[in-house]
Amino acid sequence: MNDFARNADDDRDLLRCYAEAGAEAENAFRRLVEKYSGLVYGTAMRRLANPEWASDATQNVFAALAAKAPELVRADIPAVGAWLHRAATLESIRVQRDQLRAQQRQALIREELSSV
Repeated sequence: MNDFARNADDDRDLLRCYAEAGAEAENAFRRLVEKYSGLVYGTAMRRLANPEWASDATQNVFAALAAKAPELVRADIPAVGAWLHRAATLESIRVQRDQLRAQQRQALIREELSSV
């Protein structure tokens, strides 16, 4: 078995341990966060170019992983890292869209207030 396959199996084992809420659940999740936080944060930073937004996106992705762990274990996802990368990309797009909308609303409010 090559290193990639071994790492993917280890990651799935950690996810399964967390999903089953065993005695080592918190430790298993912490290990996944430690291993992949750089990947998730880096993905978010590339799209958002804002450390605060990227940090928020990173937290949201790991919260989603925690919530969806049982479902992901049942689906037997082939690679936790790939799922996290995709989730980080999608979450970054959502954060970017939400921030743009907020900026547009603020501009409208400023415009309305200046015309009064």
